[in-house]
Parts: sequence; structure tokens; C-alpha cells
Amino acid sequence: MENKQLTKYDKFIADDLKDNQEYLQYFIKMTIKRYQRTKNLKTFLRNLKLISIAQKGGINQISKETSVARKTLYNIFDNKNFTFNNFSKLLNTLDIEINFRQHQRTS
Repeated sequence: MENKQLTKYDKFIADDLKDNQEYLQYFIKMTIKRYQRTKNLKTFLRNLKLISIAQKGGINQISKETSVARKTLYNIFDNKNFTFNNFSKLLNTLDIEINFRQHQRTS
């Protein structure tokens, strides 16, 4: 499924997030924690789209704030051919910070 069209369920979730800032903050934290645990990029990007819509009102607004084309944003949400630079701009606009750390290897 392409992300360009929200399902009715996704629209319901995005509307709930938009209407309840406390729930939105919780959803953001849980999205990050879930990704850290599962490494499921598809789910992470889907949730990131919902967060984007809830925080900014839509892809047009995100595009304006990031100076990233709408098509590129859709590519990010669909995990198709996007750059780290554009992904970073999106996260910065959503006030989500990336932290890197080296995995500890067990011998």
C-alpha cells in the first residue's frame, strides 16, 4: 500500500493524535521505542507519517517547513529512494532527535 492515501484507520489515529497532545507525545515515544526494539522500518515510517500529519496538519505544511518536495516526503514514508539529509530535515521539523551509538558485541 502506498502512503499517499491514508486508510480510514490511519486517518482516525492521526485525528486522535492531533486532538490530544499528551497522546501524541506518548505515541512519539512509543514509536521510537518500538523501532529500537524491533527495527521495523516500515512501521516506524508509517507512524512517522501519522505524527507528521498530527503535528503539522499535512504533507503540504511539512514540505513548506522542510523545503523538501512533497513527492520526496512520500518517498520517505514509503521507504523509497530518499537521502539521509531529507530524512533528517523531516525529523528536525517534528522535533525528533537521532542518536547514534555503537552496538556492544558479545564474544
